[in-house]
Amino acid sequence: MKLIAAIVTSAIGGLLALPLLAGGTTGRAIAGCGELTRALDTIRTLESGGDYTAKAAHASASGAYQIIDSTWAAWSAAAGIGTDYQHAAEAPPAVQDAVAGRQVQRILDQYHDISYVPVAWYYPAAITNPTLIDIVPMPDAGNTLTPREYQTRWMSIYESKAASGTLVCAPTLAGGE
Repeated sequence: MKLIAAIVTSAIGGLLALPLLAGGTTGRAIAGCGELTRALDTIRTLESGGDYTAKAAHASASGAYQIIDSTWAAWSAAAGIGTDYQHAAEAPPAVQDAVAGRQVQRILDQYHDISYVPVAWYYPAAITNPTLIDIVPMPDAGNTLTPREYQTRWMSIYESKAASGTLVCAPTLAGGE
């Protein structure tokens, strides 16, 4: 019982210590052109400028969401896409959106706060290890921002999309998915 209490206390303390931005939208994403779609549009804007064929110069990341190949393989399999596309950039926009959307929804379901999405997307280890929030992860792969800087930039773009009406609603898969 003491071990369980120590683990719970440690986990809660770690999450409370993580300096996430306050004021994020909470709850489940809304279908259509709502919270999930705005989150996806924000990731696309920040990661690739919305280019579904983008390829990273110093890493295996590709596609609109700049998903590295090993992550793409796992995420696309989990989304039921299988191994039809070896690299994210090879998948059509609706498939990239479906795979990324499944992961963003998972983050929202777990944390119930949009401000966790950028940290979980950019460097998920920083969520449970707050000492990583101000360290640039893998600079050799081309990263130049700390998770805190990425989160700040991401949230600014996310909020501006709602205020400016520049939200780009994602395409849908056949069958309306």
